[in-house]
Amino acid sequence: MKKIIILGAGVVGVTSAYFLAEKGYQVTVLEAKSSAGQGTSRANGAQLSYSKTFPLSNPKTLKKLPFYLFSKDSPMHIHAGFDLAFYKWGLQFLAESTNKKAHNNNDKVVKLALKSKAALQHVLERSKIEFDFNQRGKMYIYTSEESYAAAAAYVDGQNAYGFDWRFMDIDEAVAKEPSLAHIKDKLVGVSYCPIDESGDAYKFTLELAKTCEKMGVKFVYDAPVTDFKREKGRVKSVLAGGQEYEADDFICCLGVYSPIVMKKLGISVPIYPMKGYSITVPATVKAPKINITDEGKRIVYSTIGGRLRVAGIAEFGGYNYEIDRKIMDRLIDDAATTMPDAGDFSKVEEWTGLRPMTPSTVPIIKKAGKYENLYLNTGQGMLGWTLACGSAQELAELVG
Repeated sequence: MKKIIILGAGVVGVTSAYFLAEKGYQVTVLEAKSSAGQGTSRANGAQLSYSKTFPLSNPKTLKKLPFYLFSKDSPMHIHAGFDLAFYKWGLQFLAESTNKKAHNNNDKVVKLALKSKAALQHVLERSKIEFDFNQRGKMYIYTSEESYAAAAAYVDGQNAYGFDWRFMDIDEAVAKEPSLAHIKDKLVGVSYCPIDESGDAYKFTLELAKTCEKMGVKFVYDAPVTDFKREKGRVKSVLAGGQEYEADDFICCLGVYSPIVMKKLGISVPIYPMKGYSITVPATVKAPKINITDEGKRIVYSTIGGRLRVAGIAEFGGYNYEIDRKIMDRLIDDAATTMPDAGDFSKVEEWTGLRPMTPSTVPIIKKAGKYENLYLNTGQGMLGWTLACGSAQELAELVG
């Protein structure tokens, strides 16, 4: 039986373990932290956003760069200073921002997203996992003519993939999702995509890890990777947590830390961290039942269990988890203003996480360069939760 070592026990690493174990491989997962799901999987936006896949690298992003760079109301912030890694990544980002490349990249991501939806269903049919799963779809709200006008062409393009995404009358939208009543007069338009879902990625990761253990997967925690041993074009072993682990194949699922760890093997991975912010508050009976995305402010709202999760912001500032007080306060204020009755905003849990962004938004799922037994499954970016199961299934197919 082939032995496989997976580096990283976030949602991508754990789903990879599941699909590889399902094929009969002997899998060991090495994780630097004390349990699974402690990185970007911990408190993300919770949405399984199969419909919203268009790459960040596109001509419209470039046109809005002055706003993103200088407006205090911008959903994107760049605080990279003199970080050469950011500027190298940025040049690659610019190269991917042509209209042709953006549409080609979207085609790749949307197909992976649909594969991921089916792969998640495959997991759930075989494992009884409770993670506050919500299959009621998602509403996109538009509070400016600009965001509303931009949506029309995008919705038409995505519907070519069978999404059944449609625009709604505002009265119809409020009747379907009463939490929007407070901002009804501010709405320019609303669209609804029934295919989207949501769920607690952290709960899912923990529960799936337990399922994996029952399948024979071994998890080793508090085991940060320190080095590798190589032999004749192959990775022979990995040194982690003071121990040496040998295997036939090695899989890197380390998110933003993939470039740092792979550098030990002389492999360059084009990923740069993009910080996201989230808050979690106790939900009330008036919390949204349908997932919501504010397209103008780039903020998402999801009710998971008895909690309201609100997330957004794109901040480029290296490996920095610190909370920028102004940014976090604006997120809280936006949420409390948009949905004042949906949660108890006097009890806010604040969080930041680093999303592993590739210049193209397309994840890296491939054999890694010069080592015939080393694979990458990383770079899912803002869609890590959405793409996790599909990425894992694709990886398992690649490994064979």
